[in-house]
Amino acid sequence: MDESKSGSSLWVVGLAGLAAIAIAAWLIPGATPEAPEVPAAASAPVTVPAATPEASEVLAAATPPAAIPVPARPAAVPVVEIPVPRIIAGGRLTLDATALPDAGSLTLNLELSDEARGSATQTVRVISVDGRRMDTTASSLPGAGSGVRLEIDSGFLSPGRYMIEIDTEDAHPLQIRRYVLEIR
Repeated sequence: MDESKSGSSLWVVGLAGLAAIAIAAWLIPGATPEAPEVPAAASAPVTVPAATPEASEVLAAATPPAAIPVPARPAAVPVVEIPVPRIIAGGRLTLDATALPDAGSLTLNLELSDEARGSATQTVRVISVDGRRMDTTASSLPGAGSGVRLEIDSGFLSPGRYMIEIDTEDAHPLQIRRYVLEIR
């Protein structure tokens, strides 16, 4: 029993010494102490004293420098943009309920001519088949013929059909455009 305790003590002392040498070599380049040469024919176990002058030098050399250099920042991770669903004029868009955001809003682009969208925000009504209604606004997208962007609160949406009505600035007698959104 005593032999196994002394054997494990040797391992602990040996590993502690190796750790101190590794730390010194890592922190101070060129300060790696030379290992003592052991003859190849020697079979007796090597004992390392707990406190030696060499160990004191290694520990003194292992103190970290005053300023530790900061590693370079990793390259920026590319952001993958998910395309915003688009509904054509008078069209229908079907989305899976799992595609809805957990929080926030669902963003949709609605096709709308430049004459109909004008330059201001448009009033939009989202009406469900069960009678719920949400009034919101849609903002014009930049560029000619680009339409408008609409955001619908995801808490309002559940599986079913929705009619999206947008008031336009057309000179046409019917100044409403309709779109259908279906959540499955």
